[in-house]
Amino acid sequence: MDVTIGTAVPGDADVLTALHHRAALVAFAHIFPSDAPAPDVEIDRAHWADCLSAGDVRAHVARGEDGRIVGVVLAGPDPDDGRPGHLSRFYVDPDHWGEGIGTELYATAIGETGAALRRRDAVGPRRQPSGSPRRLTTFAPAGIDDVQYRIDLSP
Repeated sequence: MDVTIGTAVPGDADVLTALHHRAALVAFAHIFPSDAPAPDVEIDRAHWADCLSAGDVRAHVARGEDGRIVGVVLAGPDPDDGRPGHLSRFYVDPDHWGEGIGTELYATAIGETGAALRRRDAVGPRRQPSGSPRRLTTFAPAGIDDVQYRIDLSP
């Protein structure tokens, strides 16, 4: 599928919430306990609305030829130290897995983040793993954690 990478707007919160839930539930079906409560759509929708209205976070979206959003990744400041470079909420519609959409979104987010650091520091980025992965609880009722990895893009 050919996609165009752009930026989401606050009005996309409902679409991104639905994409997030669909992709996460399919991706994590093998680890999601059957007795765990379903994620709260309203809480996730409020989170997406907050992210889309935050001036320091950008939601890169992949839109299909029909304009429908089929992928998303958030890029913004690292919550631990405030520097640009934190990617999160990376989802692609399961019907389009394996088509390179995630690769395009990742390249866009990393490219923009590296450019922001170069503008700030006027030096090119280094790309190397930094530190060991850190686990962050994503959905406690199901025992699901995110694993955080770091790539050093700073000069």
